[in-house]
This record gives sequence, C-alpha cells and structure tokens, in this order.
Amino acid sequence: MARIFFSIAIVLAGLFCGLLFIADATDSRAMRDARRDIAKTPPPISFPENDDLNSLPSSTFSNGTTFPEAVTVSLKNTFVAPKSKHVFVIAELSAPTANTVVAIVKCSNKKGRSLEKSKVQAVIFRPMGPVQQAVKCDLKSSKEGNTVSFTQAHVPDGAKPGERHALATITSKQKPTQPPAQEERPPYKFQPYGDLIYEMGVQKMDIRDDFIRGSWSTNLGHGRTQPANRETGYYGTLSMGAISKNATHVTLNSKRLETPIDAKDNRPPYPFMSSVLTGKTVKATHFQYGAIEWKAKMPSQKGTWPALWLLPTSGWPPEIDVYEGFSFNKEWTPAVSLSSAIHGGKGNKRSFKRSVFRLQTGDIGLSADLTKDINSYQARVTPAWITLFVNDVETVRYANPFQGKTWYPIMTVAVKARPDSTYQNGTTDMEIHSLKIWSQPASSQD
Repeated sequence: MARIFFSIAIVLAGLFCGLLFIADATDSRAMRDARRDIAKTPPPISFPENDDLNSLPSSTFSNGTTFPEAVTVSLKNTFVAPKSKHVFVIAELSAPTANTVVAIVKCSNKKGRSLEKSKVQAVIFRPMGPVQQAVKCDLKSSKEGNTVSFTQAHVPDGAKPGERHALATITSKQKPTQPPAQEERPPYKFQPYGDLIYEMGVQKMDIRDDFIRGSWSTNLGHGRTQPANRETGYYGTLSMGAISKNATHVTLNSKRLETPIDAKDNRPPYPFMSSVLTGKTVKATHFQYGAIEWKAKMPSQKGTWPALWLLPTSGWPPEIDVYEGFSFNKEWTPAVSLSSAIHGGKGNKRSFKRSVFRLQTGDIGLSADLTKDINSYQARVTPAWITLFVNDVETVRYANPFQGKTWYPIMTVAVKARPDSTYQNGTTDMEIHSLKIWSQPASSQD
C-alpha cells in the first residue's frame, strides 16, 4: 500500500512540475513576444531651448556621491464602462523622479475572458514628466463584471515597487475612472551638444598595449583582469589579437583561449580573451560637457559583456554606462535588450548606482537588431542632464550629479561565460564603425 501511495505522489509531483513549467513557459513567451512588439510610440522631439534650466539643486548630489532617493511605482484599481475598447489601471510615482523609471506591467484575465491574451509592456516615466500614467490593454469583449488583473512583473528599473497589483473592473454600476489628464512626453531626439572635436579615423588610430600619450590603449590600467566582477576573460594584448582593424572599422575581439591564463589574481585561470580600447591617453577625446556617438555592431554570443561607457580623468567612480549587454543573464536578448547606468562615489568606492536593465528596442519604437545591424549609441552630457540614446531615440535620462568632471570614452567586450562553454553559438566581437565627440566651449556651459 505504501508503495502505491508513493507512486501516486510521484505522479502528482510530476504533473505539478509540468504545470509550473507550462505556466512559466507561457509567461516567458508572452513577455518575449510583447517586448519584441514595436511600441506605438510617437516620434522623438527636439530638446526645449530652456532644457538646462530644469535641474535639481547641486547640493542634492554632494559632489557626485549621492543621488535623489528612488521613487516608488504603484498600481491603482480602476472601473471601466462596458463596450470599452480597452481596459486600464493607473501607474503612479510617489514623487517626481530624477531619472528615467521603467515599470514592466503584465495584464491578464482575472474574471472572464475579456482579453485575447496576456500582455507584458514597459511603462516609461521620464524626469520632469507626469507622475501618473494609464497602463492600457485592448479588449476583445467587455462583459459586465469581468475583471482584468495588472501586475508589476518585476521590480521597476530606477525605482522601488509600491503596490504591485491592481484590478480593472468592467461595470456600469460605478463611475468610470478617468485616465490621467497629462500624458508622458515623447522621447527626445539626439542632438549634438557643442562643437565636433574628434572623429575616428580607422587607419590613423594608433593603438598600443600600454598608456602612451595620444594613443588608444588595450590596457585597463590596473591590470588585465576584473576579478571583482567574476569575469572569465583576460583582457588581451595586440599580439593576442584583442584588437584588429580593416578598411571600415575597428574590432574588439573575444575568444576561447587554447591555454587558459593564470593572472595570479586569486581567481582560477582565465579560459577566454576579453578586449578593451580606452581613450584615457587620447586627450582629443576628452570633454566635460558635450556629446558622444558610437556606431557599432554588438556580439550575439551568450556570455559576452559588451559595453560603451565614459570614465572621468580623475579616477573611478563616477561612471556613465551608455550601453551594456548582459548576455550572461538568462533574461537578456542580445538583439533587442538595452541597459544603461550611472555610478557615483569617490575614492574608488561606489556610493550609489541607478540603472535601467529591462528596456528593449521595441519599447522606444525601434526595430533594430543590435547584433546584425550597425546602430548608433549616443550620450548628451550637459550641466543639468545626462541623456542616453539609441539610433537618435532617447532611452534613459538622469539628472547630472557629476558637475565639472572631464570624461573619456572606453569600449570593452568582457567575458562572463561559464568556463566549460564552447563559446561557439554566436558572434563574439564588437565592431566600432564610427566614433564622434562634441564638446561645449567653457564660456557656453552656464
């Protein structure tokens, strides 16, 4: 008898696990499909002439060591009239935000079958914008008494979660909820800030392994490994093939090494080669306030960690991550996923980080494939704002806490693949086809 009960338990456990797997697969597929859809976003708009007047007091930032506290995103219940074409709840910030906030919200049927299918969407709150938005999903039917559930599927990027669940009830017995009167502004369109001071010439680029004045370097400065990040790639030299050039572009290469390298940094030997190209000793690339634009093609191999970023000549932190590709994360889709961040602090210690991780190209109206096409990655740094873009469309914006810092560009293809990875399931290199930098003259920075 005990054996029979044990067999039944095994079967029930198998069925339960199977149902969980199906539910998870369904949810993942819904999320993937929804976030690949091109959002119906309006075209980007030009910056207002008084854009830099809309800034927070400089005392808020304590010389780049602090940033305004992250706001909270909450969902609020609503009532919707029968025969409506869509259903919505209200997403609300607890206060105006100093940085872009991205909430990932899923709508699904709670009672009845008003929705054709579940949907996951990004809800973007931009600095200086409204603190409320209507989060909508289309209806196939609107039967009296049906309800649709809205849930924050993840902790919002750049914010904290408040109330994560809300219901939209279809009813004629309650006064319909009015959506917020003010809509979120469209994204800004990239515009250079200042005069063009640098334009990359592939054949003229002087690249060295060490820091030589006027030359790009393949050296991190503190060594050729990043043990604190638990990376599995050793930043290679020119003789290892870390950097290569042809007539049209510079390539940052990564690969599996024939023989792992023991860097004697208290980490296991490194089975992969990473690559870095830094402009620290190329003074022509340095700017305080201005803009930068890379045109690049990203790797698709899982385990690569490509990045385009800005570091200050005074030492880390701070840091501005214009783009990072976390392909070692299981949720990351290299072709469409976007990530950006700022890091603050001093004395080689980070005191804050504010990042966006779950944004995708479709969320800002782009259909670009970041791994097959050459795309533009841009940043505009003014005294008040740090605004980041892909293909001229604003992705993320931060109030600028780093007054008076002088920046230089750095490009990396780090590796964080499993040591046993074949590293043969995609492209492993980053191609840099263009780099332009603009700088605002000192007399015009106020």
